[in-house]
Amino acid sequence: MTEERGVTMIGTLPPLKGISPYCLKLAQGIAQRIEVRFISFSRLYPSFAYPGGKVEGSDVEPSSQELRNIRVRRSISYLNPFSWISAGITPKTRLVHLQWWSLPLAPVYLVILALLKIRKKTVLLTVHNVVPHEKRLMNRWLSWAIFLFADHFVVHTENNRQRLSQLFSISAERIEVIHHPVLDIYQAPSESQASIRRRLEIPSDAATILFFGNIRHYKGLDILIRALPEILKAVPKAHLVVAGQSWEDWDMTYGQLVRSLGVSGSVTAYSDYVPTSDVGRFFSASDIVVLPYRNFEAQSGVGNIALAFAAPLIVTNVGGLGELVEDPRAICPPNDSEALAKVVKTVLLDSEWRAKLISDAKKLKERYSWKNAAKRTIDLYRQLSKRDG
Repeated sequence: MTEERGVTMIGTLPPLKGISPYCLKLAQGIAQRIEVRFISFSRLYPSFAYPGGKVEGSDVEPSSQELRNIRVRRSISYLNPFSWISAGITPKTRLVHLQWWSLPLAPVYLVILALLKIRKKTVLLTVHNVVPHEKRLMNRWLSWAIFLFADHFVVHTENNRQRLSQLFSISAERIEVIHHPVLDIYQAPSESQASIRRRLEIPSDAATILFFGNIRHYKGLDILIRALPEILKAVPKAHLVVAGQSWEDWDMTYGQLVRSLGVSGSVTAYSDYVPTSDVGRFFSASDIVVLPYRNFEAQSGVGNIALAFAAPLIVTNVGGLGELVEDPRAICPPNDSEALAKVVKTVLLDSEWRAKLISDAKKLKERYSWKNAAKRTIDLYRQLSKRDG
C-alpha cells in the first residue's frame, strides 16, 4: 500500500474531556498547511478509572468548518480492543502523531503503538505528563513501555525534556520542546464582574483568589487553604473561590480543613465539574489565580487558561509552572503555606504589581500562540520525514 502525505493524529476531540481542546486547536493549526487525519476516541475509560467525575465534557462536536482539512474518525473505544487494533492498522500516512496523557489508557496505546511499529511507521509522541501524578512503581513501568515505541517526542517545557531524558534514558536529541499554547477557547462573559460575582455568590467587594480545576492532592489546595488565615490578617476581604471536581470527599478533607481554620466565611467552593460555558465567569470574577502545586511534571492547562484571560498568576516552582510567569517574585517554593501567604497578600495589596502581572500575562499569551506551536510542529514533521526517507 502506498503511503499518503500528511499526518495521522491520535487523541481526543470534543465532546470528550481528556485533552480535547489542545488536540482540536493544534490540529486546526496544522491543517492550515497539511492534511490531518484524526483518529479520536469515541469513548474513554469508565468512571471507576477516573475519580475526577465526568469523562464527557459539555462541548458540542466541532462543526465541519472547524474541521476544515481534517478527516475525523471517532473509532477508539476503551471497552473495545478491536477498535485499538483498527487504530493501529488503518493509518495510511508515514507519520503518526499520538497524544499521551493518561495512564489508564496504557493498554490501548500499547496495542496501537506495537502495530504502528510493526508497520514501520514513524511515531511521534507528545508527552503531556512526563511522570504520572500518582507516583507508583507500576505507573513508571507502564510509561517506560509506552515510550519504548516512540521515535521522537514532544514535551512542553525544558524541565520536561530534562526529566524525560533522565528518568527514561532517552536521548535529549529525540525530544523537542514546544510550549503548551494558551487555551483561548473559553469565551469571556459579556456581563460585568459585579454581575458575575452576584451569580457566583461571591462578595462584590472581595479580593478574590481563584483555585481552578480538578482537585487532587498534588495540586496543593490544602496548602493554599492553610495560607488563608495569614492572608486574611493583611487583607480582611480576601476570598478564596474553589472551582473544580474533587477527587476526594470534599467535606471530609478540604471542607473539614476550612472549618478547623475558622475561614468558612472566606471560602466559596464549587466542588463539581465546571461546564465550558461557565469557565470564563470564574476567571473574570477573580483578582488573582493561584497554582499552589506541591509536585508536578507537566505544563498546566489551568495556567494556560489564566494567561488567555490575562489573569495575575502566582505559581509554585515545580514542573513547567515557572514558565507561566515573567516575574520571579510570583514563583513560590512548594509545600510552604507561609511563603505562599506572603506573596498572595502582597499581590492583593499592591495594585501596581497586579498590573505588571497582567501585562506579563498578555506578553506570554502572544508568545505561546497556537500559530507558533503549529509551525514548530510542522517543522518537526518535515525533519522526521527527511530523516526517515
